[in-house]
Amino acid sequence: MFNERNMGLPASRNVGITACEGDYIQFLDADDLLFPHKIDFQIKHFWFGNNLDISITDYLLCDESLSEFTPLEPNIGKYNLSLDDFLFQWERGLTIPIHSALFKRSALSDVRFNETLSAKEDWLFWCTQLIHHKRIAYLNIWGAAYRQHEQAMTKKNVSEMSKMWLKSASLIAEQLEDKEAFLAASYEGYHIN
Repeated sequence: MFNERNMGLPASRNVGITACEGDYIQFLDADDLLFPHKIDFQIKHFWFGNNLDISITDYLLCDESLSEFTPLEPNIGKYNLSLDDFLFQWERGLTIPIHSALFKRSALSDVRFNETLSAKEDWLFWCTQLIHHKRIAYLNIWGAAYRQHEQAMTKKNVSEMSKMWLKSASLIAEQLEDKEAFLAASYEGYHIN
């Protein structure tokens, strides 16, 4: 157990990655849920997943009181989970909460969460994983629940979220050979967010 001052979400996750000694890493924010046996199923997914680095399950949206659970449409299984999906479909259909994934620790050896971002760090993180040629695969189970409530980060300051969208897009573009098409789509997506 670590007792760190609140450094923000990306820094806290990075501290956890550095401290991890196991073969797998599971992230879980305090307000979200994992369903029973999620990790067991995902470990089996790694066994049969042909050098898989990251296993991703579907998730349900739930209310603050945990009384209503709703599937998200479309589900993650609709996507190939290619770099193009993450570049051009992120938050325009594709969204993957970090706790839907189980990571091999080795998959995080060269990719960390950007600590200069107060939001949208997950988009940059997922794109960077694929730019680094990490193998991601979908496991067709409900593995997690994403709790929606009034204090959730996504409900906060729209202006700040928009700034972080543009900053994340810029940081992703720095890693791409064809920046123009991506940046044009990102600025269009910016108006959605």
